[in-house]
Amino acid sequence: MPDMKVITLALCSLCFSQPGYVREHPDETLTIFTENLPPLNYEKHGEASGLSVDLLLEIFNRSGIKGRRQDVVVAPWSRGYAETQRRENTVLFSAVRTPFRENSFKWVGPIGVSRQVLVARKDQGIKLAKGTDFSGYKYGIMKRSSGEQRLLLAGADPSRFIYVNTPQSAAHLLVRGRVDAIVFDQLVAFWVIQSLGYKRSNFEIVYAFDQLYYYYAFSKQTDDALIGKMQIALDVIRSDGTLATIAKKHLEGASDAFLQKLE
Repeated sequence: MPDMKVITLALCSLCFSQPGYVREHPDETLTIFTENLPPLNYEKHGEASGLSVDLLLEIFNRSGIKGRRQDVVVAPWSRGYAETQRRENTVLFSAVRTPFRENSFKWVGPIGVSRQVLVARKDQGIKLAKGTDFSGYKYGIMKRSSGEQRLLLAGADPSRFIYVNTPQSAAHLLVRGRVDAIVFDQLVAFWVIQSLGYKRSNFEIVYAFDQLYYYYAFSKQTDDALIGKMQIALDVIRSDGTLATIAKKHLEGASDAFLQKLE
């Protein structure tokens, strides 16, 4: 199975508030990349699943965009990131909106809160704090991820980064002692650890970064009318309680924390 898939969605029938949009842009298409980041977005039984996938499909539905779940496929983050920067009318999710990325994309969101952390095995006894030397540890990390950016800013040594394509691979490296810590969203890290059959009680958060937010990141060449239409749809989905319903379906008891301060 290919490691990257895209969906091309015909927008010809999309009725924008700006008169004549469809008439002037009859062949415009949207290319969409996602990654393996459960429970937000991942592949299950051959189809894309997760909170951010369901939310995007609801945004499409309310915006008049035709998109099928079976067309959405997971891609390695680094490739999707590069393609979104290169292609016009392209979106990547779920993307943490950081100062480093701010001017590289257009944004629709927020989807929810991102609490990125360093997770280690308890038996390692690692203790980190602001001002600590981060360079003495090996990290399991995804290339071009916001976690990579934040570790570099914290002074970590990039030669000690072990790159992986999935959080599952990072968790296995941590268990086997190949890395000292992994950097992921707290929700993602412990969801993956438990899904792989490891005991959550054997792991701990050794450092927490400042809170940020997940968004849909669009290529800079994407039409502003499309961005605006999708943002309006998301705002309505949030205000009418649909986003909360989707979050509860996928996150159960963690949904309130994920949606904190989005109003």
